Amino acid sequence: MAAAIASVTLAYLLTIGRASFQPKTFEYDLVPFYCGGAVTAARHDPYLVEPLRTCEHAIGPVFRKGTQLVVPDPLPAYDQGAMALVARLPYPFVQWVWFALEVAACAASAVLLARVCGLPLATVAGTLVVSDLYTSSILGQVAAFSTFGLCLTGWSLAHGRRGPLAIGLALGMIEPHLGLPALLGVALWSAPARGIAFCVAAALGIVSLVALPVPVILEYLTRVIPAHALSELNNQDQLSSAYALHAFGANPGLALLLAKVNYALAVVLGILVSRRATARFGAAMLPFGATAFALLGGPFLHVTQIAAALPAALLVAGRSQSHPARAAAALLAVPWLNFATLLAVLPVVIGALYLTLRAFFGAWGAPRTAVLVAVATLAEAVAAVFVAQTCVRAIPSYGRVLPNDLAEVTWKTIVDLQQHDHVVLAAVAKLPTELAVVAVVAVVSREAFRARGSRASA
Repeated sequence: MAAAIASVTLAYLLTIGRASFQPKTFEYDLVPFYCGGAVTAARHDPYLVEPLRTCEHAIGPVFRKGTQLVVPDPLPAYDQGAMALVARLPYPFVQWVWFALEVAACAASAVLLARVCGLPLATVAGTLVVSDLYTSSILGQVAAFSTFGLCLTGWSLAHGRRGPLAIGLALGMIEPHLGLPALLGVALWSAPARGIAFCVAAALGIVSLVALPVPVILEYLTRVIPAHALSELNNQDQLSSAYALHAFGANPGLALLLAKVNYALAVVLGILVSRRATARFGAAMLPFGATAFALLGGPFLHVTQIAAALPAALLVAGRSQSHPARAAAALLAVPWLNFATLLAVLPVVIGALYLTLRAFFGAWGAPRTAVLVAVATLAEAVAAVFVAQTCVRAIPSYGRVLPNDLAEVTWKTIVDLQQHDHVVLAAVAKLPTELAVVAVVAVVSREAFRARGSRASA
């Protein structure tokens, strides 16, 4: 049976899956990250059009050579310093090493979470293989490394390991809006680990100062972050509150301001609630819960970062047998919004969803679970085929682009012209993920205050 399933899956991936996947777009986002590192190594500004564009057009097979297109590299200074070392290697070699590292990071995340949450390794791996590994690896994104850092942080706190804790906190900060809540939570509420958290923050600051001049770091904080959030404001693939507010009529400035307030409040609330929840779920809930709360919106949020909510969901599902937490973990196992690219690995999606549902809701029985999985995956496939019939809108001109402009100038043009043709379909596809994140936050909050009430009555 296993051999037959493997054969069918392989046949699909080599036929329909291969036809729906464009090899030239593999690790598309890795190109600007690599080039940002190369620009940083050459002591130039990685956030400007040049020389970032020249590098991208030289190595990126799908980058529009002869145009003014430049894809921005919105990573912070310490990431730029790390990528400057990576950029010393040939890009084709980096592509495959990067993919191998993402596979290793996802596998390590599954092992660590299985040990912390008390769940079978196969169940945890089923929730991560598509939501974490596939969504990051197909684009060459950094979210899988940040999620691994979060898992390593939780495991280290649970086992009192100082060295891995420092590494985990640092890796989590690869994606600052994911790692910062965990870092702050540890610094505020974990007395044994507080010194480590401050040392990690100091180390990242030192690396930043070594990588980039102070004016460029200030430029990143004051200009690049707002410009990048603004460039993505019309992107139907955004799960941010900024996108939602703008879609409902708020002007760009107000939408981004309210989204920043939303993020700050979510982080503060997450740190406070997660601290209380540690009495019920152990020290690992401190970083897990704080990061899950941070995914309630904010100015910038893509589906690649949603996997960071899984550690909290799995911890609750494993420790409390909570059905809402289990349902949330199952929903988070599939990045529903990625229907266009999920067609390439549909058998893997089906297997991961079936495995997760059977592990968490075995009482449903195999036939009922299979029907539910079939309906869900059929809906994804139909959406993917529908979107594939839509012609990509051509971009006649990127306008006037100067070498010293921020790289976001052409990215905003692409988003505004090409990323809002299926707003209603995207909104429907977002619902399972958004509801799952809300469910995780709600269950952690309920258990946190239930634990408090239990202590009071005792």
